[in-house]
Amino acid sequence: MAKIQRTVCLLFGMILISSNVWAGEPVIAVVLGKAIGPYLQALSGFETELKENGYQISPHHFDLDEYEGPEERMIQEIRDLKPALIFTIGTKATLFAQGHFQDLPVVFSMVLNPVKAGVIKSFTTPTHNLTGVSLDIPPEKQFEKLKEIQPKVKRVGVIYDAKEKEWIKEIEAVAKKEGLLLVAKPVHSESDVPVALDDIRDKIDALWAQTDAMIYNANSSQYILLTLLRHKIPLMAFSASYVKAGALLALECDYDAIGRQAGRIAIKILMGEDPSTILVSFPEDPNLVVNKRISKLVGIDIPADALKEASEVYE
Repeated sequence: MAKIQRTVCLLFGMILISSNVWAGEPVIAVVLGKAIGPYLQALSGFETELKENGYQISPHHFDLDEYEGPEERMIQEIRDLKPALIFTIGTKATLFAQGHFQDLPVVFSMVLNPVKAGVIKSFTTPTHNLTGVSLDIPPEKQFEKLKEIQPKVKRVGVIYDAKEKEWIKEIEAVAKKEGLLLVAKPVHSESDVPVALDDIRDKIDALWAQTDAMIYNANSSQYILLTLLRHKIPLMAFSASYVKAGALLALECDYDAIGRQAGRIAIKILMGEDPSTILVSFPEDPNLVVNKRISKLVGIDIPADALKEASEVYE
């Protein structure tokens, strides 16, 4: 019997959440892209939010990669459950649900740049059955934090993929609203990055990094960090690992909080709200990470309030 139950769970390729499935309570099918730390933190936050609102959660869960049967069989298994909604964790799982369950509400999480990933068309246009929480921290919030840490900043540099012309126009407008001049330099390949940085380094007060593997990767990062430190230019990065390596600061998502935020959206839908009326949201309360040693090297005094606020301070 135990072997049969385990086989059924593997065929589902997902997590089943239910207050009481057999008593007719709503079922949520949660599909993971993979069982990695950040995804599991988001799952924990989602589960906690549901539990605190009266939903009992089954402990059985499996990531999408562990499913060994044909995809069509898994799709049918999910449909047979008649879930009230599907909760996805990661881009792979979200695209899977988007492609096969357009007639069911889908709440997604842990998707970076859902527009570029093809999950949604825009942040301002609702999708009829899909909504959720993006991993993208709004640039205005990042610029506000940069100004708080470095009040004298006026010119912010950014190196970006030349294909992202519309995106950079949006960022320029955001920077202008924040009283900043965006000094933008396009690149067409990774090999263009050193030349681009050398071209703008004397024209900026800080460099702002966005997540782009072509620009910020293992090959380019060391050159970027060393060049900036040599010229005493602070870097606002997108992760704690960069701050630890030599960036001045970063705003980083709290993955548990992302899961909780997605859980609140799921509860709205379970209570009858139409997912097409709920716009995709951004992380509500990202973590601040700072490096005091780097602040001294670049000649910036991090305000005491910011140090108290920071979730991580590297000395």
